[in-house]
Amino acid sequence: MERPLCAKGCGFYGSVETQNLCSKCYKDFQKEELINTKRAKADKEKQEIVMKVMDFELCANGCGFIGMGDTRNMCSNCYNVSLNLEEPADKTKALVLDTPMHSDAQAQCVKKNRCKSCNKKVGLTGFECRCGNVFCGMHRYPEEHACTVDFKAIGRVILAKENPVFKGDKLQSRA
Repeated sequence: MERPLCAKGCGFYGSVETQNLCSKCYKDFQKEELINTKRAKADKEKQEIVMKVMDFELCANGCGFIGMGDTRNMCSNCYNVSLNLEEPADKTKALVLDTPMHSDAQAQCVKKNRCKSCNKKVGLTGFECRCGNVFCGMHRYPEEHACTVDFKAIGRVILAKENPVFKGDKLQSRA
């Protein structure tokens, strides 16, 4: 019994195990299938990300950033500012109680200004990212610290809200 020729017509012999393809064409076929499955997964992940971003609304304070549901529809910066405005009464109580026990609790509440990526002290020169973390001058850009915020999707949402679709009049008699 003669072996069948390659199904793609390259001139080599194929086999039943490789779906009547020669070894080279079969490897190419497997690579194409792998690429197609990866593309399908990537498209599905992109759709999930866009669906998550569509649920967000602009910051309630009107600063232009995206607000989150767990932060009362405010961006992280506005939410932190609002928390700082609500806490002065608590801080005055902590200052009045100057016992060693309360000073330890107060020391733990102080936020350390360190870069999230390299743990370098940044002091007043730290850069706060939209992801809510503080970074040094080297890691301030989203590409440098592997930021989890999808800036493209946020931009698309903002553009879609600011530029609604206007349809022209379909009656030609109105001129």
